[in-house]
Amino acid sequence: MYVEKFNSKNRNDIYKLWYDIYYIEMNRNHKYVCHNKKTIIDELEDSSTILVLKNSNKQIIGTSRINTPYDNLYEYFDFYKLNHFEKNKVAIVTKFMIEREYRKNQTSYILALSTVEYCKQNNIEWIIMDCSPRLYDFFEKLGFKEYLGIKYSEEYGEVKIMKFNVNNYFDGLLSNDKLKKKKKKNILLQNEG
Repeated sequence: MYVEKFNSKNRNDIYKLWYDIYYIEMNRNHKYVCHNKKTIIDELEDSSTILVLKNSNKQIIGTSRINTPYDNLYEYFDFYKLNHFEKNKVAIVTKFMIEREYRKNQTSYILALSTVEYCKQNNIEWIIMDCSPRLYDFFEKLGFKEYLGIKYSEEYGEVKIMKFNVNNYFDGLLSNDKLKKKKKKNILLQNEG
């Protein structure tokens, strides 16, 4: 398994993964669902960076989408109160998801660490995201801190808004010995050319 920045303009495999997880698995009534194509494509897509987690067959099994306030963040800017951060030092992460069959091992940690590494490489100091109740503990173990508490999202229901200080990521994410070994094996974010 490895993580890379998705460079293709054809994101249909990603959009189908989002549909499968958000609509089929989680039964979320996402306003951007297209049932004919079985995809989810929302307004953040035009400007997003997507990191993809691929299995040994090079199939996309997970995603982490990154946007900054330089992008048009629509309602996310106010929902996450991004005005509390320096504009060029904060990013939001959405669509952090992994296919069900791959969630039991270290894949979530690998994708999270790669997301942090990407943000660090791009001089982002803070990651802001929300997560559903079943993921609170996972993100807290990684070092995410509660930021705005519990909020209600029209599309996702109850979510906790969390923040992560990228400059301190060795204190949280890399405290896991298994991840240190995986990092040495170079399965994390693949650098571009």
